[in-house]
Amino acid sequence: MASTLISPALRQAADLKVDEFYREKEAFKKHYQDNSAIIAAGDDTLKRLSILLEGITKLYPHIEDDDDLETTRRYIEQAQNDQSVSESKLQNLEKKLMEKVTLQMNRLEVTSLHVDILQEAMSPNTSIPSMATKLEKTILEDGFEVVENELEDVFEAFEKNTFKSKDVQVDELNSYLDELFDGDNGKQALQYLREDITEYANSISNGTEHLDEETLEWCINNLISEGMINDDTKATLQRYLQSPQAIREVKSALNMKSIRRWNWKDADKGLPLTVQQDSNGRHCIGVDEDIVDLLFLHTLSISFGIKLKECLTDLVLDGSVWARSKPIPPEDMDKRDYYLLNPRPTHRKPGTKYTVCTMCHDPSPVMTPAPMPPMAYAPPPPPMVEVVRRRKTKRRIRPSAPFVGFHLEEERFRYYMRHFFLKRLPNRVGASPEITPLKETQANLIKHLATERRVQTAFNSGAGFITTNFGSFASLLPHKTILTLLKFIGMPQQWLDFFTRFLEAPLNTSLLNNGNYVVTRKNGLTSAHGMEPLLSELVLFFLDFSVHKKTGAYLYRLRDEMYVPCTANEVEPFVDAISQFKRTMGLETDHEIAWGPISIGFLDFKWYLADPVNFKINMSRVEVEACWVKKQLSACTTILEWIRVWNETMGIYAAHNFGPLAEVFGKAHLDAVTGAYNRMHEIIFDGSNLTAHLIHLLTTRFPTLSSPPFALEPLLYLPTAYGGLGVKNPYITLNLARNLVKDPNAAIKCYLDSERAYYDKAAANFSALKPDAIARKLDSIFNNDEPRIAAALGDDRTSFMPFKDFVAHRESMPYPPLPLPPYPAPLPTAYTPVPAMVPMYNALLLEPVDHMPCSDRVSDEVRACARKGLDMKYWRRLKGEERWVLQLYADECFERYGGLEIWVGGAVPMEVLRIVRGEDMDGDDDDSSSYMSEV
Repeated sequence: MASTLISPALRQAADLKVDEFYREKEAFKKHYQDNSAIIAAGDDTLKRLSILLEGITKLYPHIEDDDDLETTRRYIEQAQNDQSVSESKLQNLEKKLMEKVTLQMNRLEVTSLHVDILQEAMSPNTSIPSMATKLEKTILEDGFEVVENELEDVFEAFEKNTFKSKDVQVDELNSYLDELFDGDNGKQALQYLREDITEYANSISNGTEHLDEETLEWCINNLISEGMINDDTKATLQRYLQSPQAIREVKSALNMKSIRRWNWKDADKGLPLTVQQDSNGRHCIGVDEDIVDLLFLHTLSISFGIKLKECLTDLVLDGSVWARSKPIPPEDMDKRDYYLLNPRPTHRKPGTKYTVCTMCHDPSPVMTPAPMPPMAYAPPPPPMVEVVRRRKTKRRIRPSAPFVGFHLEEERFRYYMRHFFLKRLPNRVGASPEITPLKETQANLIKHLATERRVQTAFNSGAGFITTNFGSFASLLPHKTILTLLKFIGMPQQWLDFFTRFLEAPLNTSLLNNGNYVVTRKNGLTSAHGMEPLLSELVLFFLDFSVHKKTGAYLYRLRDEMYVPCTANEVEPFVDAISQFKRTMGLETDHEIAWGPISIGFLDFKWYLADPVNFKINMSRVEVEACWVKKQLSACTTILEWIRVWNETMGIYAAHNFGPLAEVFGKAHLDAVTGAYNRMHEIIFDGSNLTAHLIHLLTTRFPTLSSPPFALEPLLYLPTAYGGLGVKNPYITLNLARNLVKDPNAAIKCYLDSERAYYDKAAANFSALKPDAIARKLDSIFNNDEPRIAAALGDDRTSFMPFKDFVAHRESMPYPPLPLPPYPAPLPTAYTPVPAMVPMYNALLLEPVDHMPCSDRVSDEVRACARKGLDMKYWRRLKGEERWVLQLYADECFERYGGLEIWVGGAVPMEVLRIVRGEDMDGDDDDSSSYMSEV
């Protein structure tokens, strides 16, 4: 219940603000509807006008700034003495003035509705009739046995994986890890990693690294948003956020705690086990921690997660440790130079310039310059002063792989690091941490795998995916494995002791049986705990490293699920790498490693002979999701709760389930997604629609809205900053992607055509070379080394290389610009473009947005609103969906409210509104964003 999250002090302040608003509203109504002075003026229009203007000046000075009002005031001043101003003119002025009063009254009525909706959410005893009863009946009739059976399975799996330790061969594990860092560069990188981890760990344990208020507030918000803590703890944390003094005291208390002496509070009684349910309705076992332990461990995991990700990122950026592309054999490099490039210059001294074409003529003899005159005598310079510099430990220059140009494998590396590398660990962005939501990672994964599927199908027949699933990975992790890896990366002994106490948590098992037993945890982690991402990602990093080191490919992970794009011939090394990891780490799982079609979200990646690239929406999963959303909406007891659940489940386009609206899917996929949303709306609204359903909810709860004087539809969909309820509509996002290409393979076909044209032109240039030019090439590239020439070119040195050899390394090395044909051949009349895979690849990843054009009136009004602040933004900072809504409902807003701001925002308790809407305390609701790029 949202009412429990509001502190008494904040509730009292909100009540004071609401009372003051109602007094101001009554004063406004009294002045313009029941004003005795206006009534006494009778038929004197001029006097009525003067009283109206005077009231505006006193009650609402911001309306006085209207240019039309200043004009009206000047007219009234003139009419005091000028009898030529007619009565009809004065009546028209009065009518316009009363229209402005009516617009302001409409804004006040909208504000009253917001206050009523907010008070409903703040009152624990009010609810929408029959909603909770309807849900309870549905669960009892349809889901009781299912939930009970699911819980039994959860309890059984928890007991099986938790209370029995697993034997791990530590020596074998250390040997496995050492092999990953072979060679001098690998050992040096490992040493740097250990030094950084040890230094940071010591800075925390010695008290030189302190928790700051920004990080603490972010961690509290993160705990609340994850939804895996009980209601009492959530309410306590929310009250902390509402009090800067409380935040400072909690920060000081956490900084006092020492990892040397830390242990679970009330360890002798054991940590109570709880049954928790995630957003998808799945149950899991959690622990009920003391709030100080909860905050201490969570802030520690976030801080160390940031540092671990920074250190491992530095390691991966070392090209000598983490290769960005497969090595190209020297003979293939020589072949490429021989067929595609000009002869390398030979026998040429620096600074020498030739006056004739050296492709067709021998270079001119080089004249020896005259000797330099003798230098005058000078005394020797003074001895250099030796400067002793301190060793820098924060920044190290690591060796990198030789640069060979910007190619597709380099782009894959960049994309992997940007969107997938250790994405469950936080980054430091400014003063606060930041974690990429799992849904965003899944959306990027769908788009990336679809792009890889389409590209590899065009270049390599038989491309597919390797998939595996560790099941509940966190619960399977042996403690000995975790501690061995922590020690391997340089964690000091006192920290190993701390992690041992954390892992071997005393659990009160009364939930699992009738007794009250305290049992020490021997294996696994709690999946809903803040330490789980830190330790799980540490373990899985070595799987990422092993797979890439042994195969050159990237392992794409979604928690426990893993995907690798590859061909059928490449399956065996991947299977070996993953199997060795599972065996060495002591992970006992029955899940197989499979190659073939995959399913992510609502998408099935299938392929057939007639259609090798096929992304099909699984409508059965779509309908199950719609039924689940319908149950969640039926359980909502307030209007704001209904809107919050709708926006989280349906209102925002589900890119993590359907895939981002990118060029790789094409227009046909957009049509299929639209059809899926149509089906979901049919199930949720039983043949009705979103607008009609929302109006029914509002009029049921607030009967006075059956015939409101203001427009309801803009109220529903306008952003909250402008006075709307902020209801999201996925069809807007779908419409913004209306310009998706019809043929997703068009960019690939264009690339293949350019590649073939480039090959033909290169072959023609080579065929035009004279024997002496070929001889110079053999000399400059191979130094006439016959074994080297034979290894690169074979026996035939005069025929151009086959197309298969030409494209063999297209992903690892960009094509060079073609040289001009040899003299005296004529210059080409048309330019042959260089085939570029990276632009083609990025074109498939592009998510185009077709924004609705903005009228001058809307643009000016948005600019004026942004200058007022109150979270209203300039046009360029608005999201595409917000722009669409403002433009769509602009006419109604100007007609009924006089502008786009349809409420008096300063009269609404905004802090309370943000809490009950489930937004961060800073008011920045990032959930409204879609995974789309503006073009």
